[in-house]
Amino acid sequence: MALITNIRVVALALSAGLVAAPAAFAEAGPPTIQLAQDEQPAQPEQPAAVQPDEEQLESFVTATVRIISIQQQAQKQMSATAEPEQQKQVRDEALQMIVAAVEDEGLSVEEYNGIVQHVESNPELGETVKQRIQEQIAQ
Repeated sequence: MALITNIRVVALALSAGLVAAPAAFAEAGPPTIQLAQDEQPAQPEQPAAVQPDEEQLESFVTATVRIISIQQQAQKQMSATAEPEQQKQVRDEALQMIVAAVEDEGLSVEEYNGIVQHVESNPELGETVKQRIQEQIAQ
């Protein structure tokens, strides 16, 4: 069972209608971040797994909770308009906010995605992360 939904941040997640509502996210796990397609190399590479220390893990959980909030708000805004240009603007703004949320927590996008890979491959750590995310969302 894959714990992590590969949302490859916002460019894909938002264009797909944002998949991480709190209840669904608690089941699926943290998203990975993918920059807009025009910022991607021709063949996107899987991030290398990063085994986080406790501080990185806490930053990861906090950033993930912030990403959920940003995605929810962007989804509401996108639902309010059918105009493609406005939806693109919402996606672009959300992407910037998500990257900033990750960086504000002291992680790079690459580190964040690497932690997602490590969590995905470690079921015990995945459960720990899932519980911490649920706890922060509940607060």
